[in-house]
Amino acid sequence: MTVEQYDAEFDMLSRFIADVLKDEEARTEKFIRGLRLDLQVIVRALRPTTHANALRLALDLSLHERADPSKAIGRRSALGQKRKVESQPDITPQ
Repeated sequence: MTVEQYDAEFDMLSRFIADVLKDEEARTEKFIRGLRLDLQVIVRALRPTTHANALRLALDLSLHERADPSKAIGRRSALGQKRKVESQPDITPQ
């Protein structure tokens, strides 16, 4: 699910729990908790104060990731996967 799709669904569903999301801080925190883990960690670290700021950060990060997939936002490390190290030929002194 893209950030755009998540935001649309979040807006639709948040209408049903308006009493739970009574202030902007609660709405922002709930939105961040629903993001993909790799986005969630970065957005949370940047401490957005509004839902709109959190959305803008998440959108910017996901667009950056789409523009250059080789620089995906720590997905491998976020999943606990190790990087492979290429083996180098043994060099023996002469």
